[in-house]
Amino acid sequence: MDTKPRMKPVRLTLLLALAMMQGVHAQDGLIFDQQSSADETAPSLPGIIRYGFGVGQSFTPTLDRVDFFRVNLYDIDPYTHYGTTLVGILHSNTINGPMLGLTHLNLKDGFSGPASFVFSNSIPVTPGVEYFFTIAVRFNEQWGISIRNDSHGYENYPGGEFYNMFIPEESLDLWFREGVIVPEVSSISIVLMGGVAAIFLARRKIGNP
Repeated sequence: MDTKPRMKPVRLTLLLALAMMQGVHAQDGLIFDQQSSADETAPSLPGIIRYGFGVGQSFTPTLDRVDFFRVNLYDIDPYTHYGTTLVGILHSNTINGPMLGLTHLNLKDGFSGPASFVFSNSIPVTPGVEYFFTIAVRFNEQWGISIRNDSHGYENYPGGEFYNMFIPEESLDLWFREGVIVPEVSSISIVLMGGVAAIFLARRKIGNP
């Protein structure tokens, strides 16, 4: 008898449980893998993204793909009455190494808050290997971005560091979160799947089919 249909919910539950054990955080259909802080309202230092000279951050994923990265952005000149287009790039090897993925983010005049750069397709990565993302404005203007400094009582992100004009600054990190996008699962569904997984594992333990 083909047991694949019965295994699917169990496998999904086990994957969710494994993600929680690894410290991965889920929220609104997003699974955050690496992050410098989960607090999206925490105070931070101002940074500037300039045309042609982007900022960046290195990180070390534990998952095998990247769907998005999220940073805190704000308009430093909200009286120009136009927004901006920012370019987000995922690199391998170095901060200006081979490009694995590219995406654009359009922001309105006066925008301030967390914003996600979402890739059109999942980018495969190798867990435990350092990767890099960079952000630059597309046109000749400037835009603000939040930075965290360990001298202000923030704990450094251990899996990477901030880059300014391709130069690493070990005492700084961007406020960032990165991860994957998953179909939203209701809390009731998770509880039900957890029950199925518990029954399945218990039956296996006592040797029942």
